[in-house]
Amino acid sequence: MTSHKLSTAISDLYAQVIDTKKITAADRQVLIEAIHSQNLGEDERQAIDRLLWSASRGRMQVVDG
Repeated sequence: MTSHKLSTAISDLYAQVIDTKKITAADRQVLIEAIHSQNLGEDERQAIDRLLWSASRGRMQVVDG
C-alpha cells in the first residue's frame, strides 16, 4: 500500500471507529497491514496507538461483522 493510501485508510478508519465505537474484522486487517508497513508515518502510528489504547480500555467494541 502506498504511503498516501495508507494515510487515507488509517485516517478514514480512525474517524469511523471513533464515530461507531466498533472495530470490525476488516478494520483489524487494515490495522495489521498498516503496522507491518514500512510506509507508516508518525501520525498514522499515533492514530493506531490511540485506537489500541481505547480498545484495551473497553471504550469500543471489537465485532466480527
